[in-house]
Amino acid sequence: MKQGDKAGLIIGVLVIALGLGGAVLYQRSQSADGLPARPERPALQELTLLAGAGEWEQRGFTKYSDANRTAKFTARERVYWALGGRWQLTETLYDAEGGVDHELSIKTFNNATGAYQYVLCTDNGNVVGFHGRWMELDKAFGWEPVFPTTNSPPMSVQVREIIPQPDRRRVHSQYRSFATVLKDVSVDATRRGEGSAASPLPAGKPAAAEWAVLGQAGTWGERQTLKDSRGATSQMRVRGRARWVCNGRSLLFEGVVVEAGDGARNVPILWVKTFDKAAGVYRYAYFWENGQVDHYHGRWDPAAKTLTWRSVRLDAGEQMTCEFEETLSQPNIKRWKYKMREHGKVIVEGTGESRLQDEP
Repeated sequence: MKQGDKAGLIIGVLVIALGLGGAVLYQRSQSADGLPARPERPALQELTLLAGAGEWEQRGFTKYSDANRTAKFTARERVYWALGGRWQLTETLYDAEGGVDHELSIKTFNNATGAYQYVLCTDNGNVVGFHGRWMELDKAFGWEPVFPTTNSPPMSVQVREIIPQPDRRRVHSQYRSFATVLKDVSVDATRRGEGSAASPLPAGKPAAAEWAVLGQAGTWGERQTLKDSRGATSQMRVRGRARWVCNGRSLLFEGVVVEAGDGARNVPILWVKTFDKAAGVYRYAYFWENGQVDHYHGRWDPAAKTLTWRSVRLDAGEQMTCEFEETLSQPNIKRWKYKMREHGKVIVEGTGESRLQDEP
């Protein structure tokens, strides 16, 4: 990996052109806020195997082994492609026995490993990462969890997603503790309409003060300065839109590099941040254009008005770690600084400032 590439692995507001293994197709049209329009199709051939974008309906049930009971549910889904067509996003609203739940899922393809990536964010602050493989004979994806990894309690989840055609999807998930099946979840989903990729999506509001510290919905402009271990510096500008999803419990950011020292432009950016109130920890997942996914945990210091993030899984490898701080220095302005290490040695550090340009 080149030194410049390592700089690109730092945080969700920092992107370096990576010399990717696949070309990305950008829409030339722009949305009302000056950003590239959300694409109507994926950028890579591998991503065409995913279910089609549009409006979907689900019907399913959960079978609990211990209670010998079955709970039925329905759901509505909005499936669309993020800036650059490199990630497929699905926002889901579940209705189960009078209660509702929200989920956000993001799927992509990792150029380096040849595996599909799937990150699920729930409205209670859980973030789960899966790796997947396509089984052509079965017209199905097999998904296995890779994040978080824990041995206590020993839990395994197997997800099989069958896509016989672009407008139909069947999903079966089984949850086990050792050899004991805890529950089975079966879903039958049908695509009901095209939807509009270009139509504005709701900006939303944070669910409570604990989530509000993650940021604000609206259009943001950012300036970033990087310095590597040799003392060489570079600068870039980023523009993007943030909005609340999962009923105000996750902040989603879509943006692009508008100017960089190496001439890179229109490199897409995608990240999501959330808060697990039960565990008292903030969670952050950043998605790279080449299909890598990085995970962080964060802590909020109310006195310093600072969120401190530390990496818990970087796709660049276990030898890489990153930590950074975001400080709400004043309303609508966020300043941050970071350090990235390889085998404990600082290889890149930098500072940045984000300003809210337009509220929703």
